[in-house]
Amino acid sequence: MKNSIRFILTAVAILGSVAACGKSSNDGLDIFDPTYEEYAGTNGTDLTAEVTFWHTMGQNIQTNFLEPTIQQFNAIYPNIKITHASQGGYNDIKTKIDAAIPANTAPSMAICYPDHVAGYLDVANGAIRMDGYMTDPKIGFGVAPGENGTVVQTKEEDNNYNALEDIVPGFLKEGNQFVGKEGFYCLPMYKSSEALFYNADVFAEKGYTVPTTWEEMITLARKMVADYPDRFGKNSPNYSEGKFTAAPIGYDSEDNMFISFAKMMNIPYTTNEVCNEVVFYTKEAMDMVKMIKGWYDEGLIVCKGVLPNNSYTSTIFTEGNCLMSIGSTGGVSYNVTTNFETRVASLPGMNGNKNFISQGPSVCFFDKSKEEETASFLFYKFMTDKMHSAMSSSVTGYAPIRTSSTNTMIYQDIAAQGNATVDVDTPKTTRTDILIGQTYTVFEKYIKEDLLFTSSVFKGSAKTREVAGEIIVNSCFNTYETVEGAFEKGIGDIIAEMGDQGCN
Repeated sequence: MKNSIRFILTAVAILGSVAACGKSSNDGLDIFDPTYEEYAGTNGTDLTAEVTFWHTMGQNIQTNFLEPTIQQFNAIYPNIKITHASQGGYNDIKTKIDAAIPANTAPSMAICYPDHVAGYLDVANGAIRMDGYMTDPKIGFGVAPGENGTVVQTKEEDNNYNALEDIVPGFLKEGNQFVGKEGFYCLPMYKSSEALFYNADVFAEKGYTVPTTWEEMITLARKMVADYPDRFGKNSPNYSEGKFTAAPIGYDSEDNMFISFAKMMNIPYTTNEVCNEVVFYTKEAMDMVKMIKGWYDEGLIVCKGVLPNNSYTSTIFTEGNCLMSIGSTGGVSYNVTTNFETRVASLPGMNGNKNFISQGPSVCFFDKSKEEETASFLFYKFMTDKMHSAMSSSVTGYAPIRTSSTNTMIYQDIAAQGNATVDVDTPKTTRTDILIGQTYTVFEKYIKEDLLFTSSVFKGSAKTREVAGEIIVNSCFNTYETVEGAFEKGIGDIIAEMGDQGCN
């Protein structure tokens, strides 16, 4: 088998700034999107259209964010009807969109992951490029309706501030790094990364120091095994037939562990060149997985895929069978219990590097009439302006996509909660609010220090991510006898789904 799988794709010209490349007196938006024509109306308030929005929001988010936002939107755009429907989880919505596109029943806009959007491109009724809408002088970013059909520039101090440059660059960039494509095919909704949740009671009792590197993390985990032999290690009741159901360290996503470790260890995962490659079929990547397997064999770490019933490690964390849990900053509440105090810290670095994966939903738009596409963009822009981005963050626990949102009272009130103290009588809801406040601080650090990254997106990148996680699980379980065997199986699965397209 080849040492890498090659996919023939054209090079991506990443746009440094849409605003800088937008419409001027002597260039046209059609340099970005030949199908786009400048909005022919006034400022959008005269538009009549119906928008269908598919999402993954639970009832709490719908009640406390989405539905009030629609009402406020309709006060400005009375003739745009927004119909929304939850489609379940992220995989559910992808499956339904995959079926809807060929049937020409796709929604106007939908919550998505970029990996999923890669499969919506280059097909009839599929996802569309948004550059023209983003830079349109009447309806694009940075403007809002004024009186008598005019437009006004939004200001940073105003609640409706919606400038393009206010969006965190790393979040925005995620939507224009589709291999072989120029321009933006999805836009950020709200975002998350990963953080280290730890049992603060145990840390205080034992005098443990929160680790800042993986070397410190593993040293501490070994000490925890020694300090809690009734809970961890091969002599504990949580070990049977080579499998652990408890460990000092829990990592919810084995996919993210593979990708993040590879990034920090400078091991190629995928490339973004003229010939895009899945390049992790290497000795260096195998050695990395052998390191992780060694930690598992010692009983130091578990991940979701190795636990019974594919349980999240946050579950065993709140049960006391894990003392440090790495999970999504958008899933804070799952790490909260009244049995002990949970606190949160930045993820540890590795090899002198700190690179943490950026995740969380985006929004994509589908090929519809000009009026429907325009109305869809206007609604997206409205629900992600300064105030609404802060509102969605306060309800979901995800980070707002706009820098200005961190200056709102909504955001600052929640962040300030992170300074509160917990005692035995503190209810779970209050503990959750406190932990969300602490998580805001962690995420702000990631943004300020430019620690977030994303991997390249192409048709098949979702499968590649899935395989990366499976390699870790299969290696820990010796499913294919050796780590090399797990890699061989994983690479074979990628070829079976996408084909081995040689780049000669």
